[in-house]
Order: sequence, then C-alpha cells, then structure tokens
Amino acid sequence: MDIWCISFVFSGETIPGYSLKAVHVIMSPGQTDVSSNTKLGAQTFPRLRCDGVHFDNAGSAKLWSFKESVNGQTMRRRDHPDLKSFHPKFPTTCSKHHLTGQGFLQVSYIGKHLHEAYLNKLDHKQLKPHYSSVHIESVLTQPAYQSSLALLQSLLPKKQFEKSRIHVSRRNFCDKSESKLSRCRCAKVSSLSPHMSQVLGMGRQMFKASSPDTETVRQLFQLDSVHDISSLQLLQLLLQYECSKISPVCDHPHLCNVSADSLSMLHDVASDYLHSVYHDPVFQTYSNLKSYPFLQQLVSKTTSSTGNKTMFMYMGDEFFVQLLKTSLSLSYKEVTPLASR
Repeated sequence: MDIWCISFVFSGETIPGYSLKAVHVIMSPGQTDVSSNTKLGAQTFPRLRCDGVHFDNAGSAKLWSFKESVNGQTMRRRDHPDLKSFHPKFPTTCSKHHLTGQGFLQVSYIGKHLHEAYLNKLDHKQLKPHYSSVHIESVLTQPAYQSSLALLQSLLPKKQFEKSRIHVSRRNFCDKSESKLSRCRCAKVSSLSPHMSQVLGMGRQMFKASSPDTETVRQLFQLDSVHDISSLQLLQLLLQYECSKISPVCDHPHLCNVSADSLSMLHDVASDYLHSVYHDPVFQTYSNLKSYPFLQQLVSKTTSSTGNKTMFMYMGDEFFVQLLKTSLSLSYKEVTPLASR
C-alpha cells in the first residue's frame, strides 16, 4: 500500500542527443481527512491532525519548513485573489477540505523529485529553477490550491518560491483561450457530473456491470451490514490512518487493527469495481468530454511559443487525472493513488 501513501513515478530520464524544451505535469491533490464522510452504523472514526505533530523527525522538519515558508505569505503572495481564501492554516484537527500533514508531504516529495529530475540536470539545460520559467494552474478548490503551494515550495528555491504565482482555472481547465471552445458548458457533462462524483469518490453503483462487491467486504471485516459504506470508501478511510502511521481507536476490532493482507484484499475488491467503471462506455464518453478542453490546451501550448515558460503544472480536482487516463486508454486495475500525476 506504499504507493497509495506516496505516489512515486520516476520521470525525467534523458535520451542521448536530445534535450527537453518544456515539461507538462498534471496532478491530483494530496490527502484530506475523509472520516467525516464515512458512516458505518454507530461507529465513528477519529479525525486526523493537520499540524503534523505525529510525524517522525524528517517528516516534521519538512512540514515545519513548509509552514514557515507559507505562513508569512498569506497577503504577500501574487496568487489569483479567488484562491487566497484557501490558504493553509494547519489546524490541530483537520477541517473537511484542508490538506492533512500527510497530504502536504505527499505533494512535497513529488515536487522535490521533479526538481531533481528536470530542474537540476545538465541534460535539460532549458529548464530553469526560476519562478518566471514555471507556470502553475489550480482549479478553484482548497485541496488543489494547498497542493499547488506544497508542490512549488519543494520544486523551487526559497526566494523563487516567494516570487511565484498560482493561476486559477475553472471547470478543469476548460476556461482557457487555448481550449478553443465557444463555451465550457455541456449539458451531458453537467447532468452526469454529480453521479460520477458519487461513483469515483464514494464507490456508489451507477452502471449495471460495476456493482460493488459488498458481500466480500462484509465477510472480510465481519460487519453486520455494509449498506452505508462501499469498499472504496472503506479503503480510503483505513489507508489514511495507515499512511499517517496512526492506529485509530474505535469499537470494532476488525476495523481498528487491520492486517496488511486485509488491506490488500480490500484494495483488490475496490480495484475490480473501479476497473469495471473505467471500461463502461458511458464513463468513457464522460471522460472524453471532460478531458478534451485540457488536451486541446496542451496541444496548443506544445505547438506555439510560450515565451520563457518551460515547466507547466496543472493541479486538477481529485478525479481529473483518472478521467484523463481513461480518455487516453491508460486505465489500469487500480485505485488511483492520492497526489497522482
């Protein structure tokens, strides 16, 4: 389950005789606390902390460095005004959409890796660790903006980070001129969006061929009923404690002391469910419609002059990376990890 905690995909490999002119990275946000969204009878689950006090020395130092970097910048940052209300506050108990300490670390590790892979290699001479060379866009949500901050803070040197700017994008990058669309509203997408959020975020059944395997989950964790919770929800809940190295205190022994084998089996059940969703024709059509504006923008930027910008990063909502993968026929039998790219 380590890949869920830190989604680490190596990149930046060089090809002899070639040098990168630009890099485009699309990401999803890091971890937020899902305990308030999860119901299982009378059982309640403890909220996560957002101040990072439970981390080991390395994790605490990294989170402290990030907090120190952003706390003094609330009013000085040049980010889009609509994003500033989402500035991280690092409360003791996480609010619903605030990134957890683990969430900040997930994105920070990726930012550090991207710095080493692209901005710190002689082979990529045109890629510079300078704020004016980096363009980053975030959709208008708290997890996306906070993840963008964590990504930039670990990607750029301190003085460059302080000068950087996060741009806002609405409707998952549909509002950009490069998309070459007369309008962003699509009746089919609008009607399907609430249902797709339930399918991808809560594991609800929408398609006949993608029925969640509730009986396996009930037997695996010896539950009386699973009507209130899906395999996907339960997996997300249990892994948030696993990643944060916390043993939740609760009344149900099979939920509070979960073995690695049980987590692995639960992951397989949730993966089977999502795999059937990804291959449903309705979902594939929806993914194509949602992804098209971004892909159009990407093509436009790669085929036209972008000035001195050489690194483009896009922080979508929690589902956008999977929609993009589906539209490009890159879906696998897996639960897409947090902070994916």
